[in-house]
Amino acid sequence: MRIDIAGVHYTYPTAQARALDEIDLTLEGGGTTLLVGPSGGGKTTLCRALAGAVPHLFGGTFGGTITLHRGGGATPLHIPQDQPQALAGTVALGMQDPEAQLVRSTVDREVAFGLEQQGLPPAMIERRVEEALALLELPAEGDVASLSGGEQQRVVLAGLLAMHPSLLVLDEPTSQLDPKSAEELLLFVRRLNEDLGLTVVLAEQRLERCLPFVDRVIQLEAGRVVADAPPTAFATSQLRATDPQASLLPPVCRLAALGLPSVPISVKEARQGIEGILAASGGALKMAPSATATPRKGETILQVRQLRFRYAAHTPLLEGIDLRVDAGEVLCLLGRNGAGKSTLLQVIAGLHAPDAGTISVGGTPNAHQPVSALARSCALLLQDPRAYAQALRVDTEVLESLGDLRLPPRRAESRTAAVLTTLGLEGVAERDPRDLSGGQVQRVALASVLVRRRPLLLLDEPTRGLDYALKGRLATTLRRYASPKGTPRRAVVLVSHDVELAAIAATRVAILGRGRIIADGPPAEVLGDSLLFSPQVSRVVRGLLKVEGGTGIVRPEQLRLAPPLEGGS
Repeated sequence: MRIDIAGVHYTYPTAQARALDEIDLTLEGGGTTLLVGPSGGGKTTLCRALAGAVPHLFGGTFGGTITLHRGGGATPLHIPQDQPQALAGTVALGMQDPEAQLVRSTVDREVAFGLEQQGLPPAMIERRVEEALALLELPAEGDVASLSGGEQQRVVLAGLLAMHPSLLVLDEPTSQLDPKSAEELLLFVRRLNEDLGLTVVLAEQRLERCLPFVDRVIQLEAGRVVADAPPTAFATSQLRATDPQASLLPPVCRLAALGLPSVPISVKEARQGIEGILAASGGALKMAPSATATPRKGETILQVRQLRFRYAAHTPLLEGIDLRVDAGEVLCLLGRNGAGKSTLLQVIAGLHAPDAGTISVGGTPNAHQPVSALARSCALLLQDPRAYAQALRVDTEVLESLGDLRLPPRRAESRTAAVLTTLGLEGVAERDPRDLSGGQVQRVALASVLVRRRPLLLLDEPTRGLDYALKGRLATTLRRYASPKGTPRRAVVLVSHDVELAAIAATRVAILGRGRIIADGPPAEVLGDSLLFSPQVSRVVRGLLKVEGGTGIVRPEQLRLAPPLEGGS
């Protein structure tokens, strides 16, 4: 399949600026193309356009044409002339929020849904469903509602693959997957691309996962194509043109500054490059000490003792959780998909009653307190940010979340304006949240909980759709929230699969597994030598740095290549 995009421009119904602005591209069949760019740059909109969702499902003003040449004598498909239903079976779109694509109660019925809408014979539906479930290792009878966000993402992908598309479009497909699951998914998609000739377009912010798996990188900014190159060439041009700290590139690419022959786009390439230099020069890899400040701790904000919880008729999910979080701490909870991380946050916030154990926030036990009372002590950001969108403007959305605090109008407006500026949303304050990109919606939802300034802030996957620069900004914001100037005493607990965020934001990391906390300590201790959760650069230098107690968390700017000592010692 070849895709020709000619003069495409698009504006959402309530927006003034174009989301896509004169896009001209040709995507050759059988390739894997990665869409990158800042939050709000147009990646999600282009994904929607390739499936006909824009303009048919979103309205707005669309110009230009997208032509899908299917080959084999099949008639080309044209967007916007052809409706989305005409594209079904040819194009499959996995959206940024998997929850919005789930309509059935069990996994097997969900995977069969699209095939049933096409009117395929029952025997063919059964075979395709079984194949898709086997490929993604999903249980046929699983209850969709009880799955984690990452597991739901895999269910959506299974439903898409069961339709045997020629073009697979994935928007943030690894955003809710643990590192192992994300790598497995990308390897699986690459195998489909290589073995079956499936054309793949994916939009991602976590380039450390995707760059080694793609053939081509297209960068979008303000709806325009600003770069189009193979991965290594793209990374090279980015380093030359951009402040490395604010670029779209993952940390491993910045290791090129050590004098590597080319910009590495994977841990393997970076390690081989450093090993080659060390072997040729006889030098050594040195690391400057990091200037990490010890967080200012205060009294206990959260205390969890022997917490147990299970969903009805299910195996216990949380079994004897003991956890204490003090004022000034930013605790990042890591763990595999389905480990119970999101459930733990929801139990702490009072959305589920524990089967056993006690929870106290600010010294007050949760037992017998209504959720409305708990909301005065903690604020919870759930995994689906679009569930928060109620108002028709971003600033109104955030302002209305202060309604029950009964602040004077000017103070509420000032607090709203401040949090919008902190999260880089001042430019979209008058926009409808529903028309924003996934990363922008994520920040609007985050603003709605941050603005309340509760003693305990609970965040579930807050980096979905955020680029590296925004994640750095978020890390700074969370540290300041937990340790503000003055007397307020607050703490943050965030659930994430983003180990790079944990490395820069957390003052402490805990890993949840087998229903319990199996590791808990400073990020350098817990993440540094982890086989699964170690940050990229720490994996590159493992065994190359002789540091007592392990390498810990290593940042590219800490490393240098030292010449050999005189005398060869």
